[in-house]
Amino acid sequence: MMTPAPQRSSSFPHSAEERFRLLVESIKDQAIYMLNPDGTVATWNIGAERIKGYLPEEVIGCHFSRFYTPEDIEGGKPWQELELATANGRCEAEGWRVRKDGSRFWASVVITALTDEAGRIRGFSKVTHDLTEKRRLQQERERLFEAINRQRQLFQMVIEHAPVGIAVVDGANLLVKWANPAYRNGLEEPFKGVDLKGLRLQDYLPQAEESGLADLFRKVASTGQPYFNPEFQSPGSSRGDIYYRFMLPLTTGDDGPPDVMVLMTDITKEVTARKRIEELARQLDRERESLEHLNKELEVRNREVERANRLKSEFLASVSHEFRTPLHSISGFADLLIEKIAGELTSKQQHYVERIKRSSDHLLSLINDLLDLSRIEAGYLELQRRSFSVDEALHEVLETVAPLARVKNLQLENSVEPNLALVADRVRFKQVLFNLLSNAVKFTPEEGRVQISSSRRESSVEISVADTGIGISPDEQAAIFDEFHQVSETTKGVKEGTGLGLAIARRLVESHGGKIWVESELGKGSVFTFRLPL
Repeated sequence: MMTPAPQRSSSFPHSAEERFRLLVESIKDQAIYMLNPDGTVATWNIGAERIKGYLPEEVIGCHFSRFYTPEDIEGGKPWQELELATANGRCEAEGWRVRKDGSRFWASVVITALTDEAGRIRGFSKVTHDLTEKRRLQQERERLFEAINRQRQLFQMVIEHAPVGIAVVDGANLLVKWANPAYRNGLEEPFKGVDLKGLRLQDYLPQAEESGLADLFRKVASTGQPYFNPEFQSPGSSRGDIYYRFMLPLTTGDDGPPDVMVLMTDITKEVTARKRIEELARQLDRERESLEHLNKELEVRNREVERANRLKSEFLASVSHEFRTPLHSISGFADLLIEKIAGELTSKQQHYVERIKRSSDHLLSLINDLLDLSRIEAGYLELQRRSFSVDEALHEVLETVAPLARVKNLQLENSVEPNLALVADRVRFKQVLFNLLSNAVKFTPEEGRVQISSSRRESSVEISVADTGIGISPDEQAAIFDEFHQVSETTKGVKEGTGLGLAIARRLVESHGGKIWVESELGKGSVFTFRLPL
């Protein structure tokens, strides 16, 4: 539905008062209205309606204090302003005013007293401007200026206290316009700490032209292209050559060649360290070449040593084998003498035969150990892996060890899990067990105890031989499995054996993919444990 066009008067009002009324009522960006002497609203223009949100019929006849905040009303501000206008003819103020919806806006207010010819107050005119946006912009501007000022102060402080030298140089004549303390203090005497303003680059850095540094400054000034990290050497200083690094990151200025901003750092220590590192690198190269030469010589020597060890192991294996044949004969004939004609021998002859038997058995044991060790070192040891009962193999070993234990009245305890089976070399397994058990008997005093036990660990089994013997010191435990290492005296007060038994046991266990170790305490005994895959 179309809105009918407003009806226009056929003639402009002739009354000045009427024209003024129409003018006031048509103003939209200012609230202009009349107040009665008591402060009630007498007129209301369209600007007042737009700014304050009230229709004329809602405010005409009401006191104008309703446009003030509760705080201002409590302080009597509306009446104070009327009093000022009455006394002075005019009152100007700024402050918060309240709209119909309760929102606040910042207003500029002018109240003018209206008097008659006799000077009596007939009322007041009130003009209100909404300055909320203007005030917001003013506050934002003030905050911006304050932030810029803080940034300027911060920048100035950073420049003054920066460890890097900073200066501004005239791009045309290379005259210093400004330099911070770090720049001035980084120079050599007589320019150290001096105000450089008005000096040319060549004055305080005499080699600038010769080194090309001055031309680089001119190039940056003429092209506007920054340049970074040129190094400059200043020779002839009291503390030797001085090295500077320059950075020319940006230019300033409008007319003619622009000014050049300069960042200067003393890198003397850095260059000295770099040269030292380069010298060390060259020295390391020489030493590396020497080490490579030595390594080649060592490789040759190692091959010779390996060949000698192999020949030694082969020789020991061969000699040990040759020794075993006559030793078996000696031991066999000694057994024959003891068993067959023992009654025909005198006690002295019997004693001699028994000594021959013990000596031959001891020597045969030594030869067997040497033969085993030489086979292992030469790589000739072959394991015959078969499934067997641990309990049966242990029973055979205990039959051999039991007589030795009975002599010392030792308790032999077997706690091995029954029906435990292994896949390993049965003979070598028994050899490891015999070595550990015979050692336990030798190093355990009379009336002592030797116990053998087992435990499962996921896919492996652990066999332990524990004794109540003399124990092993912590210093010797690390070397106990080395060849020819004898830990201590037996309970008889002498050292027995060759020091090869535990070394061979370690080699045999490791050749099965297992591990052997000892836990011991002096005077309380030892526990030897080896682990083998099931």
